[in-house]
Amino acid sequence: MESTAEMTTASLELTSLRFQQANGEEFGFQTTDKKWTVLHFWATWCKPCLAEFPELKEALPNLQQANTQFILASEEDLEQIQAFESRHQTGLNLSRFVQGSLADFEIYALPTTLVLDAQGKEVFRQVGLVE
Repeated sequence: MESTAEMTTASLELTSLRFQQANGEEFGFQTTDKKWTVLHFWATWCKPCLAEFPELKEALPNLQQANTQFILASEEDLEQIQAFESRHQTGLNLSRFVQGSLADFEIYALPTTLVLDAQGKEVFRQVGLVE
């Protein structure tokens, strides 16, 4: 587990980040809507990602009540994400990271979870399974 004070997200223009939901609708990062944002990066080929999805699904109602935006993002094609959800029925709102790359966040292993404050500053980073 790695706690961060100054990570690369500080240098990114977070409001310009774009994501695409499984239904094809695009959305952006909003710093004013929520107190916290959990940005969870995953991939369809990542066994640890699949293993933690049930726990993430269980935690979601509590996070949403705590005024937290929760984004599960993959760099893979939307068709791959849709096929993955159809096959595994995670019940999560899986999305595609449309603009930018994992390298922009200095992410070199999956899963990786970032917690961002209301201003979009990274305050916590978890590389590996969330427990």
